[in-house]
Amino acid sequence: MDLAKNNRNIIPIRLLHLFIQTGETAMHDFFENYFEKIFQNFLAYRHQMEEQFKLYMDLGMDLSEKTKTMIDQINPFQSKKSEE
Repeated sequence: MDLAKNNRNIIPIRLLHLFIQTGETAMHDFFENYFEKIFQNFLAYRHQMEEQFKLYMDLGMDLSEKTKTMIDQINPFQSKKSEE
């Protein structure tokens, strides 16, 4: 309801046009048989991707520090003066 008050589209216009074209029976069948499961799968997938993205970000920051330290240690172009 708040979305409608703020003039935001709850359902995309293209989807509304499709519902109008197919008729009430097809729309009812879709919502009754498929929509709930599709929406549950979407929410689970979105949550999983958000968690995985957080892990990648944490891993990336950790690897950046470790990689810099390792590269500094094994740099073949490092001069002898800096090793002493």
